[in-house]
Amino acid sequence: MICKPQGFEHCGWVLYHTYLPSNVHFHSSYQLCVHVIGVLITSLIWLTCMAVLNLFEKNVTMALFIYLFF
Repeated sequence: MICKPQGFEHCGWVLYHTYLPSNVHFHSSYQLCVHVIGVLITSLIWLTCMAVLNLFEKNVTMALFIYLFF
């Protein structure tokens, strides 16, 4: 059973399931690790882009970075 995370982590959750449909099976742990790393990098890039786009609109950006990196 997989529990859906809350808050900002939901963005990564959506991206993860965009790249990993439920019917995909990995043949080795190596493929799984490479895929997970790729998803994490993609999620970070996406969140960074969204933060930059909203930089001049909201003050939530700093809170987002603090939440992610501290």
